[in-house]
Amino acid sequence: MLRAAGFTDIGTADDPAWDTAYQEIYRQALAVPSEKGTALAGLQDEARRRLPTAHLLRRIAVTALRPAR
Repeated sequence: MLRAAGFTDIGTADDPAWDTAYQEIYRQALAVPSEKGTALAGLQDEARRRLPTAHLLRRIAVTALRPAR
């Protein structure tokens, strides 16, 4: 898809530590008391939704260049 859009030098990277950190952030957020309507409460809601399936995800970084026209 990126090549079809004119991108070149496409690369990907991944690191299992990224997945571990992602899940640990959610676990730590759930361990802290929060008040309704705060950013932390929002993060906790997200953690409750995403942690059950977090082990199914793989975080990657994609880089690509598109030559100037």
